Formats: sequence, structure tokens, C-alpha cells
Amino acid sequence: MENKQLTLKEASRILWQKKFSFSGRSSRSEYWLGMISLYIAGIIIYILTISLGSASAGLTLTYSTHILFIIGLAIVAVLWILFAVCNLALTTRRLHDIGKRGLWQLLYLIPCVGSVIIFFWTIYISDDDNKYGLKP
Repeated sequence: MENKQLTLKEASRILWQKKFSFSGRSSRSEYWLGMISLYIAGIIIYILTISLGSASAGLTLTYSTHILFIIGLAIVAVLWILFAVCNLALTTRRLHDIGKRGLWQLLYLIPCVGSVIIFFWTIYISDDDNKYGLKP
């Protein structure tokens, strides 16, 4: 069997296709490339937020500029929530790949230690077929 390398573009496509899917498994490469694409998109949204704030600071504040600013912030908030859900779903599928339940993400609530544990779990080698599905 040929071992095909996943590209950033393919991983991004898979990420957005499975954005609300908490079932199944994700390989290490799918997880890390998906996270990279999430961070790139997050940086772009952050830059747009800063631009929106800078643009509105230079304007005379009128009713219409307040409304546009609030609409812009609402759009950014919705995008951040979407990114958070994508991150949770992707990490859940990655944990499934090593035979762990997605609820282990509650370890993030333990300062420092939880993030380190989950980080090491995400770099583990994939299990063979397990109760969450076939090896990706």
C-alpha cells in the first residue's frame, strides 16, 4: 500500500468538510496540518479585526459607523466560535485515533499540565483499528 502524503490544502478541505463531526478518526498529519490552517485563518481574521478597529478609530463616529463596527465584531465573533468548534472536533477525532475519548479535552481546564498532556497525545502514533473506526 502506498503511503500518500497529505498536503495543507487537502487537510484544510478535510477540516472544513468535517467541521462539526466529532466521530471518526484523524491522523497526525491531518490534525497538525488542519491546526496550521486554522491558525492561518485565525491570523487573517485577527488582522481584519485590527483593521476594522483602526478604520473605525479614524472615522467620525456616527450612528452608521457604530452599526458597521458592531456588525463587523459580530461576524468576527461568529468566526471565532466556528474556529473553536472546528478545533474541538479535530482534536476529538485525533484523540479517537489513539483510542481516547474526546472528553479528555477537559484536561485543558487544568492550567499548563492539561495542555501538555493533550499535546503529547496528539503526537502519538495512530493505533491500529479501534472502536472509533479503521486506521486512517
